[in-house]
Amino acid sequence: ASRNESAEIFVICQNYLAPDKIDPKFLDYKHVFTDVDNDITEAQNKAKERLKHPEKFTRSREGYPEGDYTLYHKLDATKFIQSENFLDLLANANEIVIDDERILEHPKTTSEIKECIKDIKVLGRREITLILAWRRHLAASLFKKILPSIEKQPNEI
Repeated sequence: ASRNESAEIFVICQNYLAPDKIDPKFLDYKHVFTDVDNDITEAQNKAKERLKHPEKFTRSREGYPEGDYTLYHKLDATKFIQSENFLDLLANANEIVIDDERILEHPKTTSEIKECIKDIKVLGRREITLILAWRRHLAASLFKKILPSIEKQPNEI
């Protein structure tokens, strides 16, 4: 299904043993599809919402930010991976530029990731989630000494 249409999901479970009683929470769609948010700062929460639902946010009509005369913003991959406020950086960037050979050679840097980071503003929720998972893997494997608190980070989107 396309992004604008609904999709049906079918699950087949072989050798499944049914429980005596089904918890009603599993049949409540609001409970099943809720996002689990851990302690997220207000800035991260706002950036997360801006990435999820850009149509809900009205843009400032006052012109460009002071001293910012470009519409296209590039973000270095190392800065994105090492930053504590990576969601803000991602929300304001148009492209992520791979500036380290280790990142380019990493097995998690697939051709799909390389295509996705070329134009961030056109990505959907799935692609944003893919980029955030890529960032998490690289931060854990390449920059563990720089980011000792990688295990404490909240689940992104």
